[in-house]
Amino acid sequence: MILNRLLNKITGINKANFEVNFLSRVVSPENIIFEGDIPHSFANKRGCFIQAKNGIIFGKDVIWADNVAIISANHNKKDHSRYDKDRYISIGDNVWIGFGAVILPGVSLGNNVIVGANAVVTKSFPKGSVIAGNPAKVIK
Repeated sequence: MILNRLLNKITGINKANFEVNFLSRVVSPENIIFEGDIPHSFANKRGCFIQAKNGIIFGKDVIWADNVAIISANHNKKDHSRYDKDRYISIGDNVWIGFGAVILPGVSLGNNVIVGANAVVTKSFPKGSVIAGNPAKVIK
C-alpha cells in the first residue's frame, strides 16, 4: 500500500484521491462515483486501465481481476486529441469482472453480473447475467 502511494507520487501517473496499484492507470478519476466503498481492486489489481472521461459509477462490492480495462470515452475520429461525448458507464452492485475483460463506453451492468475473462462488453446487460465472449453475450 505504501509502495503504491510512493510510486504514484514519484511518477505522477495516477492522481486519484484513492489508492491505485502503481502498475495500473486511472484517467480522470474525478469523474468516478462510488455508491459504496472504493473497490479494493484499484489498489490490488495490476495492469488495469480505467478511463473515466465520460464518467463511471461503481455500485457496492464491485471487484475485478488483473488487466481489466474500463473505457468511458472513445477518441474523436477527426481529432484524436479529443474524446467523444457518450453516456457514462454504470456498474451495479456485486459485479465481478474477469481477467482481461474490456468494458466500453455507455455500458450499464446490472447487479450481480459476472463478466468472463477476456470478454469485450459493447452493450448493456441486466441483473444476474453471466456474460463472456467478443462481443460479450449472455452465456448463463
